[in-house]
Amino acid sequence: MYQGDKEKAYIALKRWFVDNFPDIQNVIQIDDREAGTLVGKSVRKYNFKSGVNKSDFSMYFTVAINISPDTVDMSVYNIYES
Repeated sequence: MYQGDKEKAYIALKRWFVDNFPDIQNVIQIDDREAGTLVGKSVRKYNFKSGVNKSDFSMYFTVAINISPDTVDMSVYNIYES
């Protein structure tokens, strides 16, 4: 169980988004400080090499964080590649 200040948790998690997603302006879709909700969409690009073979792909996903006085819930969904 999370035991802490909702505002401090919001600030720490917003910083987590900034640190982990370089293009933060295009990542965060919902930013509701009062409700304690952060939702962001992102893409990660991967490159694999095996001998002479090379494979590039992108992984898309959505991260939702809901902060309440007692808990912090995080979900990762809408995961797909292209």
